[in-house]
Parts: sequence; structure tokens; C-alpha cells
Amino acid sequence: MSNFKLLIVEDDLNEVENNYKPTIARIMREKNMPMDCEYASSLEEALSKLNGSFDAAIVDLKLDNSDEEKGNDVIRKVHSSYRIPLAVLTGTPQEVDSDLNACVQVFTRDQGMDAALEYLLGIYSTGLTKIMGGRGKIEEAMGKIFWDNIIPHINSWVDHAKVAETENGLLRHVVSHIQELLEGESHAFPQEMYVSPPMATELRTGSILKYKDGNGFSIVLSPPCDLVLRADGKCKTDRILICGIEKFDVVKESALVGITNLSKKKSRIEKVLKNNETDYYHWLPETSFFQGGVVNFRWVNAFPKEKIDSEFDAPSAQVASPFIKDLLARFSAYYARQGQPDFDVKKIAEELA
Repeated sequence: MSNFKLLIVEDDLNEVENNYKPTIARIMREKNMPMDCEYASSLEEALSKLNGSFDAAIVDLKLDNSDEEKGNDVIRKVHSSYRIPLAVLTGTPQEVDSDLNACVQVFTRDQGMDAALEYLLGIYSTGLTKIMGGRGKIEEAMGKIFWDNIIPHINSWVDHAKVAETENGLLRHVVSHIQELLEGESHAFPQEMYVSPPMATELRTGSILKYKDGNGFSIVLSPPCDLVLRADGKCKTDRILICGIEKFDVVKESALVGITNLSKKKSRIEKVLKNNETDYYHWLPETSFFQGGVVNFRWVNAFPKEKIDSEFDAPSAQVASPFIKDLLARFSAYYARQGQPDFDVKKIAEELA
């Protein structure tokens, strides 16, 4: 496994020698974690060293003995060209350009190198840069898919391109190969269920909508074919199907009525989470960006697009493709129930015993 690789951009060489290097050496010992650190003391040197091999960067705003905050240029370059987390360690935290605030975590000199490193190592521990960084699994997977799956069949794509635009189709083809690599993985985490904010601005199957008056959430369950935008900018359908999302605490309270035993309570809650409590509930997990809840298939409505635009905010999250299929299947199954006349199964069982 490769070492944690860190770029440090700091023009005060005394600070580097007397603070940064001793702190890094101590943390390496304490965490038994090898690190490879590279240093840049100017904007030009930082830009020349930047590449996709780093796992993180710590940047000072004041560089080149200038009154200008040239560290902002380093941050901007990283944000536009690479995928690594950034920490700013500076005596002038208020000087981070406002459009970059969401890209970085700012630490003052008083908070120090320890705090900045703890932040970056915490991100590294999630595996994010191993997946999305320049040395990550996505790059590795892209290389494999490019050479093993796309290039051997590229002539067929060239033929398609003679008569149609193929870029989006090729993108879908590549994404399906990446998804194939993930089949059979272990338990999912709640955040995986959603795309937030949504990648697309238009309504999609699984778009989660919040009422503008704050009175709860609903989810779009119209099939994708009905939501396709026509040349006039309108959906193919004149009614969009939505289902209400019930608060989880309300569903839990109802499910636990009459149950006092703790073990039985846990068992009943598990049934709700596994969508085994009733045919008309489908659980959506809570995350930091969505309160979660339970889709109630009985709370179904069909609204014109204009009413959805007027009563709901723009989608704040989207149920991800691997999860929306089961939700739609259960919704369809609930309304496809036919039933049949009951038999006297108790009497028949007695005869067969």
C-alpha cells in the first residue's frame, strides 16, 4: 500500500523546519503511519509540483513575501484540476476567497499543524482519495475498462458516431462497467442511497421533493420514460406521480404499539428497516443532508408539473439508481395485488395433518 502523500505550501522555512516537520514526524510515530511530504515555498513551485499523486495538501495563503493571498491561486488550481482534500493553515483565515470556502477547511496558526493534519488524515481514513484521487481505484478501473472493454470494440462506436451523437451513450456504457465492478459488495452505507445535490436539474424518478411550506417530503415515482422532456420543454406525461414520505418516528411509534420487551422492539424496528413490516412502507435512511423517513405507498398523488413547481422546492436529493429499482418494484407490486377467494385453510390443514 502506498504512503499518505502530502503537499505542503509554505514560504516560511523556519516554520517548516521548527514546526511542520517535527509535528509530522511525531504524528507518524503516534499513528504508526508513513507519510511522504513534499514542500513548496512559492506559488510557482507549488504549481509545478502539483499532480494527481497527492492525497492532500496544506496551503498557506501568504506566499512569495507578498501582501497578496497567492495561496488562493493554489487552491483554485487544485479545485479545477485535481481531487484531493485541502487544508488552509494561515494567520489570515478571512482572506480565503469567498467562492473557495466550500472547498477547503481553514485552520488558524493557533489551531496549528496538528489540527490540519488530523482533519486530512480523517478524510484519508475513509478511503476517498484511494477511490477518487489521481492514484485511486476509479483511475485504475478507467484504465482497465478503456483497454479491456472499450478499445477492442471501438470500431462499432465509430460506426454509431457516423449517424448519431455517441458521447452520452458511451458514458452510460462506461458507468455500467464501473457498476459491474461493485456487484457483490458488502453492506451499503446510508449516504450511498442518495445523490445529493442531484446531478441533473430536471425531475427524475426518485427525486426527493420538499414542500415549500416545510410540511414534509415526497418522492417522484413516475417511470423515467414519462419524465423525458420533449422538444417543447414539457414532460411526456401531463401528471407526475409522487408518494408522501412519512416521518420515521411516527412509523416506529405505530409499529411498537403494545410492545414493551426491548428485544421485541429491536426486532420490530428491524422489520421496518428491512421493509418487512407492511407492503406499503419503504424505508429511506437518514443522512446529514436528508432527514429520511418511510415512503408510504398509500400517500400517492399525481400532479401537473406546474403544481409541483409551485408547491415544492427543487429536488435536494435523488435516490440512487441501484436503490430506486427495488422501491419501484415494491410500489408496483403493492398496486398489482389481485387476491383470490379465501379457502378454509384451517379445516383443510386439519384434514391433511
